[in-house]
Amino acid sequence: MSDPKSTQGKEWAALQVEGSVDYGHNSMLHILASGTLNYQTVHHLFPSIAPQHYPALAPLIMDSCKKFGVGYNCHSNYFVAAYHHVAELYRMGQRGEAAPLPHMD
Repeated sequence: MSDPKSTQGKEWAALQVEGSVDYGHNSMLHILASGTLNYQTVHHLFPSIAPQHYPALAPLIMDSCKKFGVGYNCHSNYFVAAYHHVAELYRMGQRGEAAPLPHMD
């Protein structure tokens, strides 16, 4: 993730889109195997919409994102998404910052 200061002043919806990652939109196998979890962006924007509508909504959201300059993250398949996830975990681990521990009473 980018610098937290870069999120200041952004709209809620833009933060939801930029903070989510989709994969395999063109694959019925990915849709069925994940139970539409491959449409995280749509789910984060519209959590009360039935999942069977996600494939129809995603292109509309992508068009709006392009129009307003919001980055929509979508990988071609699960394996590419998993690779990028692990790469991000590695990148974050290289920063050497300790994770804050929750206060336990």
